[in-house]
Amino acid sequence: MQRPRTLLALFLASLLASTPPTLHADQPNSPLESALSDLRSDDWSAREAAQAKLVELAFDSDPASVVEALKNRLAQTNDPEEITRLEAALASIDEQRLLRPTRITLDLQQVTPADIVRAFNAQTQGELVLPEYPGAPLDRLFNYRVDHATYWEALAELERATNLGVVVNGNIWTLQHGGNRQFTGLTHERGPFIFTVNSVHYSRIRQIGLGNSSENFIVQAMLRSEPKIRMASGQTRITLERAVDDLGQSLLREGGATTSFVQNAGFANLQFQLQYPKNVGSEIVELAGRVQVNIASRVQRVAIPNLAKFEPIEVDIEGGTLRIETAPENLDIPELQRGENTHIVRFTIRGSAQSTTRQRVLEALQSARVLDAKSRPVHQRNMNTRAGNANTLEVHVAYRPPQQADATPLSLNLDLPSDFREIEVPFNITNIPMP
Repeated sequence: MQRPRTLLALFLASLLASTPPTLHADQPNSPLESALSDLRSDDWSAREAAQAKLVELAFDSDPASVVEALKNRLAQTNDPEEITRLEAALASIDEQRLLRPTRITLDLQQVTPADIVRAFNAQTQGELVLPEYPGAPLDRLFNYRVDHATYWEALAELERATNLGVVVNGNIWTLQHGGNRQFTGLTHERGPFIFTVNSVHYSRIRQIGLGNSSENFIVQAMLRSEPKIRMASGQTRITLERAVDDLGQSLLREGGATTSFVQNAGFANLQFQLQYPKNVGSEIVELAGRVQVNIASRVQRVAIPNLAKFEPIEVDIEGGTLRIETAPENLDIPELQRGENTHIVRFTIRGSAQSTTRQRVLEALQSARVLDAKSRPVHQRNMNTRAGNANTLEVHVAYRPPQQADATPLSLNLDLPSDFREIEVPFNITNIPMP
């Protein structure tokens, strides 16, 4: 039986996207060696500064080498305070890594889109897909250069440089001919998150004969996160703190807080409800506030390279296990429509009766990345869920590839996030045109 590989704390080995110099603890007088030595200083303030310095070094150099050095020292020391400080530094590195923006540096000349996507994914913990559709200009050569760019800046430059567009379909992002530019226009970046303003509209309805009227003034936006962050689906709270037009008028309505919903695919559609002014200016000069979201600090990945043939897999989940296997040939579930090249996979949740755990597993199944042999997305044909008993839930999913002869085998990547925590994402969007 296979065991899945685990991505603890969302790919801890890839704490930064760029490739800065590597630090080694065995280099004499190196900043890393000095900070580790100061953890044993007789001066409390020096020990305190050394702990902070270790965290700083993780983001100024190669994070993996710093983490490795800290773990090696942790395994060697018996000093209680040093152990506490090393563990605290590792926890701080992991936490800050999630909330810092990824930085990307690439200089590629006369390369194919596939070359660019591979290099882009290597630095971003991303899985941008370049499917081989008929007529796609994948043999053309392009130049692609970004220097210390954020993930969103680098993605927008990738679209511009290749004249291809990102298509978002569930949890699969593809770069293809005819796709839409996703990250141009009015955007606001905050760490690994991006807010994109989609529309601004105002409407007023007057009830004839009743003397009543109502109005709506709404800014619609979308919140997305870098691939290294998994946002939990569910309700999220939006708090508006400032909304001012170019005439200095406040556009805030009473209450100031609304709710939204993070979709299963990892984005949130946001609606900012404002008060329409009597004297209308030309733009909203500032729209500021914060959004509360839940993010996972641990993701367990199950990778199946060939859905037609694989050994059963068992995954530990909160309070139980998840077993993944090929469904038996005699399975009698008519709505799954077994046919030629259709792969039916059985997912069995055992031991965990917690509704939230089951919900997270079902959401993960719905957003699983299934690709054919040419990296074309394969969508679920049908899903059937049935309870075996109080502690067992069986889910059968049917996947059917496109009819192309080169479609098989199908591969599946299933990410199971856990250890969720709530964070606030502040935003400050400026210069939004009035409707």
